[in-house]
Amino acid sequence: MFEFILLKLAESYVLVYQNPATDYIRLISAKPIDKVEIYDSSGKLYLSTPNADTIYLPDWQKRYFIVRIYMGDTVVTKNIIKN
Repeated sequence: MFEFILLKLAESYVLVYQNPATDYIRLISAKPIDKVEIYDSSGKLYLSTPNADTIYLPDWQKRYFIVRIYMGDTVVTKNIIKN
């Protein structure tokens, strides 16, 4: 049972780097990424893209963003800072 829980946790883990970001962010996940949505802190949708593992944001304003990563029936939310 414990191994099953660890496996489920690993499947839902997503690494987002560079954070703070300058020109791009990279997403690494054990499961395939179906869709990525990025919102600003007010909830405005900035980007929605399918199957992304690299997202370029060189022209975006410096601010805090919320990244929602969809992987099958799992949704992971991460925070990034754009510098």
